[in-house]
This record gives sequence, C-alpha cells and structure tokens, in this order.
Amino acid sequence: PCPPPVHAGMSLKSFCICWKSSVSSPSKTLEHSSSPAPAEDVRSSRDGKGAASAAASNSEAAAPKPPQTRSGVKAPSSSSRKGKVFIDDEPVILSVPIEVKEVLSEQGSSSEELSRALSYLSARVLSKDWVSKHNDVAHFFRLPVAFLEAGMQKVAVSALDVVADFVTDGSVCNSSNELISQVYPQYPLLWICEAAVRLDRMDLAKKCFQGIVKYKHPLTSSGIVSAPFSRNLEYEADFLATAVLAKAALLIGAEELALSAADALLRAVAANRRNMRAGRFYL
Repeated sequence: PCPPPVHAGMSLKSFCICWKSSVSSPSKTLEHSSSPAPAEDVRSSRDGKGAASAAASNSEAAAPKPPQTRSGVKAPSSSSRKGKVFIDDEPVILSVPIEVKEVLSEQGSSSEELSRALSYLSARVLSKDWVSKHNDVAHFFRLPVAFLEAGMQKVAVSALDVVADFVTDGSVCNSSNELISQVYPQYPLLWICEAAVRLDRMDLAKKCFQGIVKYKHPLTSSGIVSAPFSRNLEYEADFLATAVLAKAALLIGAEELALSAADALLRAVAANRRNMRAGRFYL
C-alpha cells in the first residue's frame, strides 16, 4: 500500500494514525493493484482443473531433461551420481577387502571412513579438470597402489595413466614438494614402478627402474640422495634411498642388485648398533 501523505506540520500521533489506517485496509489497494486472471484460466478454474493443468505444464517445461550419452542411453542423473565414482558412465563399487577391514578394526578405524576416503580420492584423480589444475606428481604418485590395495583395479588403472605422464626419460617432473624435488627425487618412481608391475605395465616399470638406478653408487650399491651419482660431484648415501633401490630391484627382478643393496642396508644397521642403543639412527 502507498504511504499516507506527510506534511511538515503533522504531529507524530497524527502520522501514526494515518499510517495505521492505510495499512489496516489493504483489500481495496489489492483489488486495484491485482491484475485480472487470463480468460482461459478463469473459465477452466470453474471445474477446478485450470490451475492444476497450468502448473503441470509449467513444471514440465521447467524440468531439465535427463542427460544422454553419445550412444543415446540415458546417463545417470546428478542425484544418482552423488557419493559414487564412475568410469565411462559405469559405477565403480567401493568395496573394502576383508584383509583391509581387519587392519582397520585393529586400528580402531571403520571401513566407512576408508570408503569415504577412496571416494574422495577417486573422484579427483578421475576428474580431468581437477588433474589439469594440480600438475604435481606429489598429488598422485601413491594413488595407484592405494587403489590396488583397496581392490579398485579400474580406478588404479586410470590413476596410473595420470602418473605415467609425470615420468619422462626415467625421471619425474619437478615437484613443488621439497622432500621430493631436493632430497628424494627417485621416491615417487618406486610407487609408480610397483603399480606398473602389478598392472602388467612393464614398459613403464622399467622406465621408473632406470630412473631409480641413476641414484646408485656403482661400488657400494648404496642409494644416493638429491642428485644422480656422478664421479665429478660429491654425493651422500642414505638408508631410505638404498631401501628404495633394493625394493625397485626386487620388483623388476634384478636379484643381484637387490642383494647388493640389501648388503648395504645391513652394513648401515651394523654401523648404527651403538646409536640405536641411545635411541638414534643415522641414515
């Protein structure tokens, strides 16, 4: 309703009375302001069907059509996709293996928590948009093995395809993670190598192994940190780097190198006996 006319000499009491009277009788104002209904709606409303039919037609026009795939088959709606993972429009069953459930129960965790974590990770590694915005191997190199351990082989294959793009000439692309880029550049290669062996991608596994072998001392078979071994540069051997070398050799079937690296690990343990009694271990 329109407010009452106001002039400078009007008292506060008079103003309130005028305002109240104008608001308390809105029927006349509404009668003048409301527009007449269309003739078709008025005629059909007499039998009670006009409003319902009009609402139904409007809702049909506003309702979105279900998405369709290239083959013409209806794709799952957004509501049915919620909380699920799809590969080529087929749902991936997030089942937790019995062995994993037993470990989780011992640790006080539930399989539901693991399922949510797997759903979260798989939804991201399967999203081309998300992957393109996170161009760093640190986000992905553990995922193929993680999905294999959870029994999600299809997602593991897709995740391995993602991390394979980071492996070039037997090395990984630079990462913003300092531990990877400056100390253990070969570490992501071990995880990718294991997933590649388990998924029968031996070409990729051998490429990763070649990158790991670059960080090996030729005489002691110790693992080298920070940069590949070079006779012209100072180097630093490391227990973890040696363990990476030993496991990679086992994965690829290089038994002689695996034994040699294992001997280097045993020498490091023997040299740390006194330190271990004091609660220390020098890598």
